[in-house]
Amino acid sequence: MPFPSPALRVGRFAATLLIVLGLACGEAVSATDIDVPGYVTTSWGAREGSPQDVNAMARTSDGWLWLGTPGGLFRFDGHTFYPYDLTPPSYRGSLQVTDLAVDPTGGLWVTYGRATVAHLAADGRTVTLPTGLPGGMEGVDGVYVDGDGRALAATGDGLFVLRGNAWVRCEAPEWSLPEAPLDNATLDAQGNLVVLAGTRIYRLARHATHFVQIAEHPDFEDAVLISPRDGKLWAAHPHAVALVPGVTMPMRPGPANDSSVRASDRIGHLWTVSQGCPGLCRTVSAPATLSDEKTPVSPPGGDGRQAMSVLGDAAGDVWMGGKQGLVRFHPDDVQLVDGGHVYFAVSPASDGTVLVASDSHSVPDRVVVVTGTAVQTLADALPTTAITRVSDGSAILGGHEGLWRVAGGHLDAYSARPAALGESPIQVLLPAGDGKLWMSMRDHGLFLVSGADWRELGSKDGFPAAWPLVGAAGDDGQDWFGFADGSVAAVEHGATRAPVIYRADIGPVTAVTPGQPLLIGGELGVAWFDGKVFRTLPLRQAGLLRGVTGIVRTPDNAVWINARAGLVRIDATEMARLVSGASSEAAFRLLDTANGLPGGAQQVRPLPTLSVDRQGRLWVAATAGLALVDPSHTAPAPAPRPAITSMASGDGVSLLARGGPLEPADRSLAVGLTGLSAAGPGNVQLRYRLHGVDRAWRFAQGATLLKYADLPSGDFQLEVQARGTEGDWSPSVSSGVVHARPLFRETPLFAVLVALAIAVLIAIAYAFRIASVRRRHAEQTEAKLQERDRIARELHDSTLQGMMGVMLRVTAWQRDERAPADMRAGLEKVSSQLMGLVLDGRARVIALRSVASTRIALSEALRMIGEDHADGSDAAFDLSVEGPELPLGDARQMTILDILREAMHNAFLHADAGHVHVALVYSDVELRAVVRDDGRGIPEEIAEQGQRPGHWGLVTMKERAADIGGRVSIDSEPGRTAVTLTVALA
Repeated sequence: MPFPSPALRVGRFAATLLIVLGLACGEAVSATDIDVPGYVTTSWGAREGSPQDVNAMARTSDGWLWLGTPGGLFRFDGHTFYPYDLTPPSYRGSLQVTDLAVDPTGGLWVTYGRATVAHLAADGRTVTLPTGLPGGMEGVDGVYVDGDGRALAATGDGLFVLRGNAWVRCEAPEWSLPEAPLDNATLDAQGNLVVLAGTRIYRLARHATHFVQIAEHPDFEDAVLISPRDGKLWAAHPHAVALVPGVTMPMRPGPANDSSVRASDRIGHLWTVSQGCPGLCRTVSAPATLSDEKTPVSPPGGDGRQAMSVLGDAAGDVWMGGKQGLVRFHPDDVQLVDGGHVYFAVSPASDGTVLVASDSHSVPDRVVVVTGTAVQTLADALPTTAITRVSDGSAILGGHEGLWRVAGGHLDAYSARPAALGESPIQVLLPAGDGKLWMSMRDHGLFLVSGADWRELGSKDGFPAAWPLVGAAGDDGQDWFGFADGSVAAVEHGATRAPVIYRADIGPVTAVTPGQPLLIGGELGVAWFDGKVFRTLPLRQAGLLRGVTGIVRTPDNAVWINARAGLVRIDATEMARLVSGASSEAAFRLLDTANGLPGGAQQVRPLPTLSVDRQGRLWVAATAGLALVDPSHTAPAPAPRPAITSMASGDGVSLLARGGPLEPADRSLAVGLTGLSAAGPGNVQLRYRLHGVDRAWRFAQGATLLKYADLPSGDFQLEVQARGTEGDWSPSVSSGVVHARPLFRETPLFAVLVALAIAVLIAIAYAFRIASVRRRHAEQTEAKLQERDRIARELHDSTLQGMMGVMLRVTAWQRDERAPADMRAGLEKVSSQLMGLVLDGRARVIALRSVASTRIALSEALRMIGEDHADGSDAAFDLSVEGPELPLGDARQMTILDILREAMHNAFLHADAGHVHVALVYSDVELRAVVRDDGRGIPEEIAEQGQRPGHWGLVTMKERAADIGGRVSIDSEPGRTAVTLTVALA
């Protein structure tokens, strides 16, 4: 390759414009001691928890900044440093991290003590320690990863490639290797590995095993490969800087193969350690156009953060790891215009010029016109508290003495202040038309100024008595004024009629901006006008819209708000969504001191504190200076990502890597969360839910610690999402599954045992209940039987005996021939009836005895009834049983006996039968009982009607049969009658 001559090489090296940021060790300095013009510098030392001796750095795609130190591995979220050990508990080697490398999948390679290489997968939990690398003096110099994630380990004993979970030596003929050991490497735009080995530069294509030489030069030895985000690759040596031919580099650096010795920021400056620098060096232009000027900026006596490593990130920041901590250099997003004055009044003109004045008092308050980079001074000492533009383009300035006009580059008196008004400062100036001005003066009120005439408008004119703090001309012919009591007055342009007063809940109104919608700002927030009322404008993050003293719209219709917290941007789409009701909170972008703003918004006059010039640039009056912001040069921060920094059980056992069990005695979780953002976690919103516990999302701001106590048994997994001030929620990050082990009382076995115990108790209770019921039933049955026995005995021993005695006496009377014949006939009838009653009574006694304690079978009871009737009659009786006689139950047997007794009684007493036969036929399903006689039969009219007039025997028989699910049928003719009862046995 063509290379410059030695003389030119030395000249170019001398022209590298190396700005030394760290020189010596041993002296601790504060963050303000490291001051690089054009950069916001932030430092973290031991006081902020930073580890010391940061000799390696890397940033993975999930947003973590990883720091390698002699004390181990740390990760940083922009606020907190977290130690992170990848070694297993059995590891007894060195924890000193000597090298870090990121692979394209988001994983991280960590080299411990040049002996052990560990890999952390992109999930942040899976750790592997491949085997096969040499130990001892032949240690690991570094790990390099190509665009496909293929890992190579450079050692003192050769080059190794990772295959599976083991390192395999790269040997011929499969591999074609550089002659010298690999010194440093980078990835080109195609993901090929470009390496520097000795005096030669090689390319290893993806999937290839042959290193192809692309450049060679003696000065390459000990050089560093650098790319200043210009698509080119340079080899930098203490004596030469040269372009490497044939290599196209990405315009933004990738995470892989950062050497920790060189970096580039987003404005193209190159940063490096070593290379002959006494610390950290910065080249302010591309190597091909280097200047030979140097500007040392480190503090006298050196910096105790002596540079050890450097890293450039995707946001364009540069990080320096040093002896005593970490430093970040962020290129300014703003340009400081004036840092010597305070309380600025700014008025851009339509010709592109900007009029700037101030009311500092501590230094001369100049009035200047800024045209590009040129500054014209109009007055050396003119304190200005208000400024406005009138219709002809000239500017009117107000201060403590009067009004002045600026036109054509000249400053002239405009209107003298009436002596009666003293030196109270002018608060507001606003065109009122027809050459008039609205003017507000502290401690007085609102005036309408026309030439030398200063007319005060107060309560007598329908105006508020207080003086307006701010004013603006609206697009609808209305002039708007804001007051300290939170009220807003709308006045017809230039008219002196009483205004319409509105109220806004934002405290004293200190900013008014016309447009659609009209916006006002105050000490407590911002509100927009819907045509009737003012509605508060909520941001995604509360509390930022405090102390608002300036609001403007840029040409893209974005709203910019100057507040105590910094400069807030809401784009037009987001504003429209909020006004339409499609969104309940506005996404926003924040520029603050971390971006180079010289403080928050100026809080007192002159107001407003925010202006936009013809180029669309913002002039920002801040508490410590005047700044210029080009909105086109501000970009949204990279989308934040959520991270779970810790997860432990209540007794301190870590569950972060893989989840794990929670013991029954302590089912609680402590979980640390953070949001990974280039600006730190402070402006990151998090939402999370523990599956198995939380039904809806919960919310947190920035780094936070969650605690869950008294978890039920089961499996739980935490899901986390993040979002910044702009953009939507990120993809979810989930923890490992945590299994809360149940107490014995929560196990299925316990449930089964409880169920069995309950079943046993129920069975015991049921058995006890059944036994109790049976016992009561037995007692009741026994009582019934005893009662039946008693009734049967009383019927037999008293009633039937008495009736028998009566019947015998009546029979004796009937046979006494001394009685008249008609009386004897009557007595014979009475005797017959008494005999029937006696027979019926005996039958009932037999029926009662059949279901009493004596338990007489149905056939036996019927036999006894039949024989008893036969003894008192001339008719013969017999009974037959077919099939095995089955028990019927007391109630059914009593009913059957009553039905058959009635049929037998009728046969013996009324049929004039010579023979009565009862047949019992048992089958599997029913009992059929038939009472037959050979008497005269049932008269035809009685058989048709089913009863004898005034008698209910046949009807009762049928009703009783129906009560037990049976039926009675009668078949009768002279000389043969059969009464059949059929009853189901089931």
